This record gives sequence, C-alpha cells and structure tokens, in this order.
Amino acid sequence: MWADTIYYYADVSDIIVDGSDNVIIIGNYKDSVLIVSTKLIQTGISNFGGFIVKYTFSGNLLWVKDGIQISPDIIQLASFEIDSADNIWLPFSDFTYNILLVKLDPSGNVLSTIEQPGVLTISDINLDNSGNL
Repeated sequence: MWADTIYYYADVSDIIVDGSDNVIIIGNYKDSVLIVSTKLIQTGISNFGGFIVKYTFSGNLLWVKDGIQISPDIIQLASFEIDSADNIWLPFSDFTYNILLVKLDPSGNVLSTIEQPGVLTISDINLDNSGNL
C-alpha cells in the first residue's frame, strides 16, 4: 500500500491498473501542478491542462506527462482505457468541434491519433475483450 500527493489545484479523473500492475492516473490542473518532483505549468491559451502519471505497483514514479506533450489540443482529460498490450487510449475534445483519440505506448509515447471532426465532446471510451474500440 502506498500514497502520493498531487499538489496545487488539481483533480484526478480516472485510475486504472495495467496488465503489469502499474498504476496509471489521469487528471486535470489549473495553472500548475506538482507530482513528486515534476512541476507542470500550463502555458497554453487556457489556464487548464491535463496530466497522466504512471507508477509501479509499489508506488515508484515511472513517468509524468503534461497533456500538451501528448497533443497541444488537450485541455481536459476525463477517462482512458488500457488495452491488452498495456497501451493507453486517451479520448479528449479540443473544444472546436473535433474529438481526438490518442494511443500511447506503455512508456507514454504517442503511437497514433484518430480525429473525428464535427463532434464537440467525448467523455468515455470502452475496449472489448479483443481490444476493439
């Protein structure tokens, strides 16, 4: 059992344990956030940003990503899914009638992005047992 504190104005939106028992957390922050020794500062048009953090099962920090490192359009992260290969699927809206779905590898690197124009928001996704979206 372990605990960690995310400092400043931030909230956690979703937590999932992957197939390797690592803990992945996504959330949102205003202006800045401190996660362990990593400080993220929002530099975009909005004061708000999203973050994703990956810990080992025993609570050791593996990596932290600011949403802007994943896509410059990320303002808010609400949910995510993990597939059988421990890839991370992040849905989000750029709030200009486009939704995006970003696939990250287990190290947090972007593998692909799917964009759907003409849709204002996306709040959740699901993968079936075969890993289909």
